Amino acid sequence: TFEPLLTEKQIEDKENLFVLNFTCTAGTGGSALGKVTDEGFVVLQGSYINPITRSSLYKGAVVLREKLKKDNKINDENKLMEDVLFGTPSGASCFVLGRSSNGLTEWKTKEGKTLKEIEKEDIKNG
Repeated sequence: TFEPLLTEKQIEDKENLFVLNFTCTAGTGGSALGKVTDEGFVVLQGSYINPITRSSLYKGAVVLREKLKKDNKINDENKLMEDVLFGTPSGASCFVLGRSSNGLTEWKTKEGKTLKEIEKEDIKNG
Protein backbone atom coordinates (compact mmCIF):
# COMPACT_ATOMS: atom_id res chain seq x y z
CA THR A 1 0.00 0.00 0.00
CA PHE A 2 1.05 3.58 -0.61
CA GLU A 3 2.27 5.39 2.50
CA PRO A 4 2.42 9.18 2.14
CA LEU A 5 5.79 10.62 3.17
CA LEU A 6 4.11 13.53 4.93
CA THR A 7 1.28 13.42 7.42
CA GLU A 8 -1.81 15.58 6.94
CA LYS A 9 -0.61 17.80 9.79
CA GLN A 10 2.76 18.39 8.11
CA ILE A 11 1.07 19.26 4.83
CA GLU A 12 -1.25 21.68 6.62
CA ASP A 13 1.74 23.24 8.41
CA LYS A 14 2.56 25.70 5.64
CA GLU A 15 5.04 27.49 7.91
CA ASN A 16 7.66 24.81 7.35
CA LEU A 17 7.28 24.58 3.59
CA PHE A 18 9.93 25.80 1.18
CA VAL A 19 9.29 27.02 -2.34
CA LEU A 20 11.53 26.98 -5.37
CA ASN A 21 10.44 29.38 -8.13
CA PHE A 22 12.15 29.29 -11.50
CA THR A 23 11.95 30.57 -15.06
CA CYS A 24 12.07 28.30 -18.07
CA THR A 25 12.72 29.31 -21.64
CA ALA A 26 10.39 31.76 -23.39
CA GLY A 27 9.59 33.44 -20.08
CA THR A 28 7.43 30.63 -18.72
CA GLY A 29 8.11 29.42 -15.23
CA GLY A 30 7.06 27.21 -12.43
CA SER A 31 7.41 26.46 -8.77
CA ALA A 32 7.90 23.50 -6.52
CA LEU A 33 7.11 22.97 -2.84
CA GLY A 34 9.38 21.07 -0.52
CA LYS A 35 9.76 20.15 3.12
CA VAL A 36 12.59 19.07 5.39
CA THR A 37 11.78 15.77 7.11
CA ASP A 38 13.66 13.33 9.32
CA GLU A 39 14.27 11.18 6.23
CA GLY A 40 15.60 13.98 4.02
CA PHE A 41 14.01 16.59 1.76
CA VAL A 42 10.63 15.90 0.14
CA VAL A 43 9.45 17.54 -3.09
CA LEU A 44 5.68 17.63 -2.78
CA GLN A 45 3.07 16.30 -5.17
CA GLY A 46 1.82 19.03 -7.52
CA SER A 47 5.24 20.64 -7.84
CA TYR A 48 6.22 21.76 -11.32
CA ILE A 49 9.34 20.10 -12.74
CA ASN A 50 11.34 22.10 -15.28
CA PRO A 51 10.93 20.19 -18.57
CA ILE A 52 14.43 21.23 -19.69
CA THR A 53 17.36 19.09 -18.58
CA ARG A 54 20.83 20.62 -18.77
CA SER A 55 24.07 18.68 -19.11
CA SER A 56 25.07 19.72 -15.56
CA LEU A 57 22.25 17.61 -14.04
CA TYR A 58 23.68 14.62 -12.19
CA LYS A 59 22.99 11.19 -13.70
CA GLY A 60 20.83 9.95 -10.82
CA ALA A 61 18.38 12.83 -11.28
CA VAL A 62 18.26 12.28 -15.04
CA VAL A 63 17.42 8.60 -14.50
CA LEU A 64 14.81 9.42 -11.82
CA ARG A 65 13.12 12.03 -14.07
CA GLU A 66 12.96 9.53 -16.94
CA LYS A 67 11.57 6.78 -14.68
CA LEU A 68 8.91 9.04 -13.13
CA LYS A 69 7.87 10.29 -16.59
CA LYS A 70 7.64 6.72 -17.90
CA ASP A 71 5.58 5.67 -14.85
CA ASN A 72 3.27 8.72 -15.29
CA LYS A 73 4.43 10.14 -11.94
CA ILE A 74 5.38 13.33 -13.82
CA ASN A 75 2.41 14.20 -16.03
CA ASP A 76 2.29 15.82 -19.47
CA GLU A 77 2.14 19.26 -17.81
CA ASN A 78 5.38 18.44 -15.93
CA LYS A 79 3.60 18.27 -12.57
CA LEU A 80 4.77 15.78 -9.98
CA MET A 81 1.99 13.29 -9.21
CA GLU A 82 3.40 12.04 -5.88
CA ASP A 83 5.81 13.16 -3.16
CA VAL A 84 9.46 12.31 -3.89
CA LEU A 85 12.09 11.97 -1.16
CA PHE A 86 15.70 13.10 -1.66
CA GLY A 87 18.69 12.70 0.63
CA THR A 88 19.55 16.40 0.41
CA PRO A 89 17.91 19.72 -0.48
CA SER A 90 20.43 20.06 -3.33
CA GLY A 91 19.42 16.71 -4.79
CA ALA A 92 15.82 17.92 -4.71
CA SER A 93 16.58 21.32 -6.29
CA CYS A 94 18.70 19.74 -9.04
CA PHE A 95 15.84 17.35 -9.82
CA VAL A 96 13.28 20.19 -9.99
CA LEU A 97 15.45 22.63 -11.94
CA GLY A 98 16.99 20.11 -14.33
CA ARG A 99 20.48 21.43 -13.68
CA SER A 100 23.17 21.64 -11.04
CA SER A 101 22.11 23.81 -8.08
CA ASN A 102 22.59 24.47 -4.38
CA GLY A 103 19.43 23.52 -2.51
CA LEU A 104 20.45 25.46 0.59
CA THR A 105 20.14 28.71 -1.39
CA GLU A 106 17.46 27.70 -3.94
CA TRP A 107 14.73 26.60 -1.49
CA LYS A 108 13.15 29.59 0.28
CA THR A 109 10.36 30.27 2.75
CA LYS A 110 7.38 32.34 1.64
CA GLU A 111 9.16 35.27 3.33
CA GLY A 112 12.20 34.74 1.09
CA LYS A 113 14.60 33.24 3.65
CA THR A 114 16.84 30.53 2.26
CA LEU A 115 17.12 27.10 3.84
CA LYS A 116 20.74 28.01 4.61
CA GLU A 117 19.60 31.12 6.57
CA ILE A 118 17.04 29.05 8.48
CA GLU A 119 19.66 26.44 9.40
CA LYS A 120 22.05 29.15 10.62
CA GLU A 121 19.29 30.61 12.81
CA ASP A 122 18.48 27.17 14.20
CA ILE A 123 22.14 26.58 15.11
CA LYS A 124 22.45 30.06 16.67
CA ASN A 125 19.25 29.60 18.68
CA GLY A 126 20.35 26.11 19.74
